[in-house]
Amino acid sequence: MPVVISLFAGVGAQFFDNNGDPLSGGLVYTYAAGTTTPLATYTSSAGTAPHTNPIVLDAAGRVNEIWLDSASTYKFLLQTSLGITIATYDNVYGAITVNSPTFTGNVTITGDLSVGDDVTVAGDLAVTGDISGTWNGNVISVAKGGTGASTAATARTNLGAAATGAIGSSGLTMNTARLLGRSTAGSGAVEEITVGSGLSLSAGELSVPPASVVQLREQLFTSSSTWTAPAGVTRAQIIVIGGGGGGAGANTTGCGNDGGAGGAGGMGVNNVAVTPGTTYTVTVGTGGSGGAANVNGSTGGTTSFGALISATGGGGGLTNGTQGSAGAASGSAAAYFYTSNGRGAGGAGGLIPSGSGSTGVAGAAYVQWVGA
Repeated sequence: MPVVISLFAGVGAQFFDNNGDPLSGGLVYTYAAGTTTPLATYTSSAGTAPHTNPIVLDAAGRVNEIWLDSASTYKFLLQTSLGITIATYDNVYGAITVNSPTFTGNVTITGDLSVGDDVTVAGDLAVTGDISGTWNGNVISVAKGGTGASTAATARTNLGAAATGAIGSSGLTMNTARLLGRSTAGSGAVEEITVGSGLSLSAGELSVPPASVVQLREQLFTSSSTWTAPAGVTRAQIIVIGGGGGGAGANTTGCGNDGGAGGAGGMGVNNVAVTPGTTYTVTVGTGGSGGAANVNGSTGGTTSFGALISATGGGGGLTNGTQGSAGAASGSAAAYFYTSNGRGAGGAGGLIPSGSGSTGVAGAAYVQWVGA
């Protein structure tokens, strides 16, 4: 059976409970997307040995590999060893890997095409984005955006460029004030080429300044603050985690019982438009207070990033031993590894005979952008 590596817990993933501890003996149930119909996963790329369902995590909360049927979409249910649900992840696909594909008809690609192996196309190939890789097929005509050539020398000839070496006076004339050149080497009218602000022309030499270094930038907020979108930055990816709910105090009535743990804060991620120079208020939700004996825990605070995205705090634990509900978030549901550092975890419930519940862990906000 053709299988692909799972985008959820694919290779060597480690899971944690709502207190940030490894999820020893945790359970991972696998279903067909949007249903409760069990759907098999596999232990290796051979696709012959299915996992148990549920998959039982080891003492460190790890699973070795999870491979999916390439034709199926899955839902994952993550629980503790006692069957307490931590999270549900629906509509999960596997990673796509294609080796040396052959297409017998026309192919249209609406994004970029990156080629790391041989690709054979018998018909026309239309790509709206960039193409990277090595082209070993038939030449692409100039009319269709190619060079009409299989060698560099022929390509230059077809495109009207100089054959090799420096450009002589017949193709380009340099003065201290302006550039003059012909649209076709050796013929056609001489046209003036303006030197813009990004270039410099001095003593017959044209200089191009080095481009600014563009890097991936990021900032983590563990307390409320502000973030100002840098110049030129129009989009950012933001993750928000609400504060964890407080644990309930122990129930001392009757036979008594331990208090319920607080719920985890909601988690959300979204890629949003931002306005350069605009300052956004970042509010980080605090953890809910733990309850004294016979007192429920309180709800964790909401984390928000301006009006762009927010996540509510987890519910407080109850004195009857029920765990608080998990918070909710706008945007897409964030993957579980965003909280592997314990942000937004619910507080532990108080232990009998009269223990108090623990305060939930504060949430966090994280922003990532590309800029100089």
